[in-house]
Amino acid sequence: MILSQRTPRINRVAIYDDDPTNRESLADVLSDAGFDPTPIDHPASDLNDCVTMLMQFDASLMDHRVKAGGYGNFDGAAVVQRLYAQKRPSVLVTAWARGDWEELQPYRRQLVDVISKEDADDIRICEAFDRCLKEYIGNYPPDRRPTKTIVRIAETYDPGNGHHRVRAFVPAWDPQEGVTFPIDIVPNTLREYLKEDIRLLAEVNTGALSQEELFFENFSLAKEPSGELAKLLRS
Repeated sequence: MILSQRTPRINRVAIYDDDPTNRESLADVLSDAGFDPTPIDHPASDLNDCVTMLMQFDASLMDHRVKAGGYGNFDGAAVVQRLYAQKRPSVLVTAWARGDWEELQPYRRQLVDVISKEDADDIRICEAFDRCLKEYIGNYPPDRRPTKTIVRIAETYDPGNGHHRVRAFVPAWDPQEGVTFPIDIVPNTLREYLKEDIRLLAEVNTGALSQEELFFENFSLAKEPSGELAKLLRS
């Protein structure tokens, strides 16, 4: 069976990568899977231009580090984020899938899959497109399902120390493993509360298999526990 038949809504797929060899390699993979690939052979002028260009296709494969090759003054993950909001399937294919995990984290909510270039085969790409289409209608796999949960601040955030990440624990994910996330994803109105043992609420994919796959969104201040629960938490 042609693999593209699994995703009948997708035919024309754009490939945006600053490396022409990578573009042609991905085009061959997509052709073998039954898609109609279009390698983009000219850079977009800016983020908006890139999003507009890729919206003309049914789906797209997007490199992350396009600045290095002069293919844009933006990051590929930012393009995927914008396309996700428009419910247009887009998947990040990058040589830095593991090396750039902190840089990618602010976009993780919209990164349905991050595929390393060595793993970009027809099956993996089709599965990623399938996951995009399912998420657009609220059908999340366990590792991507957003769940409102407690985020306990492990260390008071100091904006003057040059470290732009918040240290915390997410007990529903792993009560023993500390996590970090970028300060930029925390609303300005909540940053004064980033003090040791303060509890926030956030939507987190608590089924994530690794810290690198965690996302955080929709932060709010949690109510202080009282009664027996407060005693238990202080003990």
